[in-house]
Amino acid sequence: MNDAGTTHKGGSEWWGSFSVAERSVTQWQIGPLTLSAQRLAGEWRIGYQSSDNPLADTLKYASALSSEGLEQMANIERFAISEESDEIRLEPRTADRPIVFRPDLPFHVLPGEQASLYVGSPLWVAVSSGPSPKALLEIPSHRPSDTWFGPPTAEGELCYASRTFCRLALGEVTRRAHRAATAVVIRNPSNETLPVLRLKLPMERLGLFMSRDGRLWTHDVILERGEGTEFAQLEIGEGAPRSAPDAKFLVHPRVGSGGNRMVRTFGSLFS
Repeated sequence: MNDAGTTHKGGSEWWGSFSVAERSVTQWQIGPLTLSAQRLAGEWRIGYQSSDNPLADTLKYASALSSEGLEQMANIERFAISEESDEIRLEPRTADRPIVFRPDLPFHVLPGEQASLYVGSPLWVAVSSGPSPKALLEIPSHRPSDTWFGPPTAEGELCYASRTFCRLALGEVTRRAHRAATAVVIRNPSNETLPVLRLKLPMERLGLFMSRDGRLWTHDVILERGEGTEFAQLEIGEGAPRSAPDAKFLVHPRVGSGGNRMVRTFGSLFS
C-alpha cells in the first residue's frame, strides 16, 4: 500500500500487514467499504460502513488519524487481545456462501454449444492481528441481498443475489479492487436450448488469484448441463484461471472443492 492519503483506481493491492501506532487510527477505503482500526492497550477497535454504490472503485489508505472519524462510523466493534502487537492484517476472501447471478437479459446456450462468460463478485475483507495471527472479523466490501435458491424445502439453499451482464469478452469486464472475476464455461451437450435465467456459483469453494495487471480472479468454474435444466456437472479449475495463466495464488477456498459433482445450479425466476 502506498503513502497515506493517496487515492488509487483499479487493481492495486490493499491487503497485507500494517503497523498501527497505539491510540492512532488507520483507515482504508476499499470500493464501497470504509474500514478503520484503532489500537489501544489490550484491545483493537474496528469501525466499518459501506456506501450505497456497490461499484464504487475508490482505493485509499491513511494512517496516524485521530479517533474522531472512527467514532462516527455506523458500526464499531471492540476486540480484547492480550498479545501486544501493533500489527494488523487484511486479507481478501470470496463470499461465505453461494452467489446466485441473474443476467440483466435472458441468456441462452444453444444445443451442442458452450459459452465462456465472466461474472464479478464482491470480496470479503478478513481482519486479523498479531504474528499468529488471530482473526478479529470479516466484512463484505458490499453485502449482496439474500435469496433462496431451489425448492422451498431442505433441498433449497440460502444464497446471495447479484445482477450480472454475463460478459463474453474480458475486455468488457471493469477491473475493481474490491471485486473478483470468475470465468464460467457453460456446456450444453443436449438437444434443447439451455435458458440461464439464474446461475448459482459456489463462491465459498473458490480460491483467489491476482494477475499481473492487478485484477483479482477466482478459480475457473465449468458447468456441463445434466438431465433437465436445473442440474449440471460442476468442475472447479485446479490452478490459475485460463484467462490469466500467470496469476499468483493468494488465498485458499473457504471449504474444499469436493471434486466433480452434480449440483442444482441453473434456475428459473421462480426457483
